[in-house]
Amino acid sequence: MEFIVGKWYKNPGNFEGSEITWAKFTKWERSHFYFSEWIYKGEYLNQSTYWAYGENNRPYAPINIEEIRQYLPLYHPDRVTITNENMKYLISILKKHGIQ
Repeated sequence: MEFIVGKWYKNPGNFEGSEITWAKFTKWERSHFYFSEWIYKGEYLNQSTYWAYGENNRPYAPINIEEIRQYLPLYHPDRVTITNENMKYLISILKKHGIQ
């Protein structure tokens, strides 16, 4: 599996009944999935660490951000939805203040 830097992935756990966790991928090295942020037991953690990946692991799956949005801090960049309307408003404010 190829992982994408900056994308969130679900770790379904290694065995039945283990905790599901989510993490934002940073790199893959020596069978370790490194990440910069993660969610464990419904708590957001801004902490870099890794998961060791062994032959008994279930595959890590990319997720839709909606799956974890509720756990992210209010102003987290991955929680904010940018729409065309928001962008038009921002551009109008920047132009009003002479910022191109």
